[in-house]
Amino acid sequence: MQRIALLLLIPLFALSCRSAPRPAVDTLGASSADEAWLRLEEQGRRFEGASSFLSIRPDGARRFDATLAIDAEGRLAMSAISPVGTTLFRLFAEGDRVLVLNDHEKSWWRGSFAEFSDRTGLFAGVPLVEAADLGRLLFGLPLEGETALEGEWRSSARGLHYRVGRSGLEEVAAGNARIVYEPAVYPPVAVRVVAPGSSMTLEHLEIVPGAEPIVIPEPDPAWKIAVPGRAQ
Repeated sequence: MQRIALLLLIPLFALSCRSAPRPAVDTLGASSADEAWLRLEEQGRRFEGASSFLSIRPDGARRFDATLAIDAEGRLAMSAISPVGTTLFRLFAEGDRVLVLNDHEKSWWRGSFAEFSDRTGLFAGVPLVEAADLGRLLFGLPLEGETALEGEWRSSARGLHYRVGRSGLEEVAAGNARIVYEPAVYPPVAVRVVAPGSSMTLEHLEIVPGAEPIVIPEPDPAWKIAVPGRAQ
C-alpha cells in the first residue's frame, strides 16, 4: 500500500506537467510484429505488477485523474481523482469481485466487476470477468500466449483478438469492444477503449514497474451501503 499512497501525491506534480506528456519509447526493440509478440509474452510471464498515474476522459463526461496499480497476485487498486484534487472513489478488486469506497459520501459497495461497469458506465461493454484482466490490457500486455494467427490478428480461446505492431499492441478486439493503443508502443502512452456501453481515452502520465502487495480494506462499519452511479 505504500506505493499506492505515494501515487496519491502524484496529481500535484502531474497537474503542473500536463503540457509535457510522457514520450512514446519503444522498449521492445523488435524487428517484426512476430518478434514483438514473443517479447510481449515474455513481459507478461515476468510481470510482477505495475503502478500508473492516468488521465481518463470518458466520452460525454468530465475528465478525471486516477491512480492504477496491479500487484503480482492480480489484485487491483484504483483511485479516481477530480480535477481539483479530491478523491472521487477508490476501487479494489480481486478475481471478479470489486469493492468501491466513496470517501466523500462515506459509503461503500461490493459486487462483481460486470455490475460495477454496468452501473457506472466505466468500461461497460468490455467482456472481461476480472478487473485485473482489463488492467493488464491497459498496461499493454496480452492476457495469454496461446493464440492462432489469422491474417494480421492473433485470436485466443478466450475470444480476444490481438493486432500487434513492431513496437507493441496496436489493438485488442473483445466482443463488441475495442482497445486501441495510440501509438502502438510498449509500455503504452494512450489507450482508447471503445465499447457499446462507454468509450474513453486513458493517458498514462507515469508508469512505475512493480507494485507493493495490495491489501483490500474492510469498509468502515459506520459508512452506509450505496450503489455507485454513472459518472457525470
